[in-house]
Amino acid sequence: MAVEAQTQAQVARTVQAPQRREALLARMQPYLELMRLSNPVGSMMIYIPHLLGCLLALGIQRPHDALYKLLTANLVFVPASAMLHATGCSWNDIVDADLDRQVARTRSRPMARGAISLGNAYRFTALEAVVWLGLLYLLSLEAVLWSLPLIPATMLYPYAKRYTSYPSLTLGPIIAWGTILGFIAMDLNLVASQELPAYRVRGALLSLFAACSVHVSLMDMVYTHQDLKDDTKVGILSMARRFRDYPKRAMSIIAATHVWLLYMACSLVQFSSFWTTVTCLVPLISDAWMIVAVDLADGAECWWWFQAGTMMTGPALTVGLLGQALG
Repeated sequence: MAVEAQTQAQVARTVQAPQRREALLARMQPYLELMRLSNPVGSMMIYIPHLLGCLLALGIQRPHDALYKLLTANLVFVPASAMLHATGCSWNDIVDADLDRQVARTRSRPMARGAISLGNAYRFTALEAVVWLGLLYLLSLEAVLWSLPLIPATMLYPYAKRYTSYPSLTLGPIIAWGTILGFIAMDLNLVASQELPAYRVRGALLSLFAACSVHVSLMDMVYTHQDLKDDTKVGILSMARRFRDYPKRAMSIIAATHVWLLYMACSLVQFSSFWTTVTCLVPLISDAWMIVAVDLADGAECWWWFQAGTMMTGPALTVGLLGQALG
């Protein structure tokens, strides 16, 4: 009898184990959705400026341990970018739950459909922010301190689209801030740089930061065209709504500004003509191609070009800045 009872208990545990796993996965699913783990392009968009900041620094001055610093920093920046993206998306969904319920593309998000309580969402978002800062602490306390301004900026962004037609002017600097973190991670010694005055170096960094910010505005115009009809009904503001009568003209001006700022960054630190051309020309071509080809009335096509535009421009800038750093 004892053996039979033990056998029945083992069978019961065997049956219950998959059920417990399924129940756990079901409880985790809304939080995984909240983090947007299925959308790596958002994390990539945040990560690329970190890498560009590193490469700009190495193009100016290469310390003896440049490769070690580059690898170490980016091993941290990749997961940290994913966590910043997750934190921002979670906070955005908390604030925008009432609006998301009124937009076809977003009404199935976990906060909009009530899959997560408000208290749990707040706690989970705070935990994500702590993990993000903890990852940056692996680099240095300085990296953490330089990242702190992103917290109020990220909290402000969801409210910006309720009160201004230019919410990307908040989102752009948040994403572009990675250029600064990447630059300081390389521990560039401006005093030791005899060839360039410090104001040129800082000007180049500021230009790269501005270029990344402007490019976010360009991509955000494409992205927000997905929901233009619903946003107009609900009252969500965006540059897509502001320039809806001449969107491609506005996008062309933004793209030209993006390329001009890239040129300023390269010229201020006297990059070679070849690598300056690579850094500026390829993004110019990819931006122009997107502006001409995208059908802004087709939401699926806007989403495709949003991903493609990010994945084309980021590697192109990486090649240009890396070529100068290695040259």
